[in-house]
Amino acid sequence: MPGAAFKAVQALCLAGALAMLLRPHSIQPWWLPLLVAMRMAAVVLGLRREWEAGSQVAVLVGSVTAAAYGAVGAKHWRPVIGFGWPHEGTIESYERLALVGGVLAGLAGLLALVRLQQLGVLVIDGRRIRGGLMIGGALGVLVILVTAAGSRDDRDLRSLLAFALLYGVPWGGAVVLSALLPERLAAVALGSAAVVAALTVTDTMEQLGRRPFSQVAAALALVMLVACLALRQQGQRGPEVGDLELPVEPGEHL
Repeated sequence: MPGAAFKAVQALCLAGALAMLLRPHSIQPWWLPLLVAMRMAAVVLGLRREWEAGSQVAVLVGSVTAAAYGAVGAKHWRPVIGFGWPHEGTIESYERLALVGGVLAGLAGLLALVRLQQLGVLVIDGRRIRGGLMIGGALGVLVILVTAAGSRDDRDLRSLLAFALLYGVPWGGAVVLSALLPERLAAVALGSAAVVAALTVTDTMEQLGRRPFSQVAAALALVMLVACLALRQQGQRGPEVGDLELPVEPGEHL
């Protein structure tokens, strides 16, 4: 599939996810529609050749977060809101919409991963993968445990899995992804995850992902992501995007 077709499908998927989030009476965090809209803008920016790889990294990180909230929202509307539903429509309809939005966001992220592979910017190296998994896994486990420490009710298996989806996978996954990317693209991955962590820290509204210690966990994740970014910038330089021979689409001139 040509790069332009990838971007068109991504934009449509993200537009659909945004439509699901903008439905009234959502329990999703206020910043999630903004995040998805920003990733749509990143897709458009990726039409410029030299910005494509960075835009796809940003889309991937943001889409994983949106997909996680959609998946958890599809299961947690009833526990969060209760069995009384004063709004138009049923709880089940909102659960279906959350799931659809999550699937669309996940598809946009999957396309971003495929496109990064096509562009040749992913460095599949055993040492890098092990290092990324160790640091990213530690970050993921830490934020899950800190979030669960806020209440006894948050320590059942279902809650732990929800925290893993909402916090552990997006933030720990960004660390793993950054280990496989050149320096500038690694900065985009870590920076994108840090923005989400910062938004979570500032979120004081009662919504799906908020728990007593979720902001503490997000603050720790923010510190660790910034630290990883600083260490990566000071470490050994990998191949840069400008050093790579990106594939040329049919009819395109470099």
